[in-house]
Amino acid sequence: MSANFLTLNPSKTEFLIIGLPHQLSKLSFPTFRLPNNVTLSPVDSARNLGVILDKNLSYAHISSVSKLCFVNIRDLRRIRNMIDHTTASTIATSLIHSKIDYSNSLLLNLPATQINRFQLVLNSATRAVTRTLKFHHTTPILKSL
Repeated sequence: MSANFLTLNPSKTEFLIIGLPHQLSKLSFPTFRLPNNVTLSPVDSARNLGVILDKNLSYAHISSVSKLCFVNIRDLRRIRNMIDHTTASTIATSLIHSKIDYSNSLLLNLPATQINRFQLVLNSATRAVTRTLKFHHTTPILKSL
């Protein structure tokens, strides 16, 4: 890096060691030493392009996106009586679907339990847009949308 006149900013540079908890427990305080007496220690989680990765890959990104989407759905339900179906659908698409679709390549080969968390968000958004009751089946509604 120094040949290209580049340096790292130690206050903004972080690295993540990913593994299972029993694998990570075998490491004794790993550090990364750089020239100019700069030492970096691993972090527990890191955000890159809005995606949160943690050291155990416990899908913190899915949790944070789901929480944010449910907040948006609650707000959509509050204003739903004042807007028409097309506007509600546009709001749901722009606020909720876009967050779920962003970085969807990370969702490849995830366990079904993690994918189902996003499906619950989509079902809730569908119910908010169509004013359907909580216990109605959403598959026919999703097909109609």
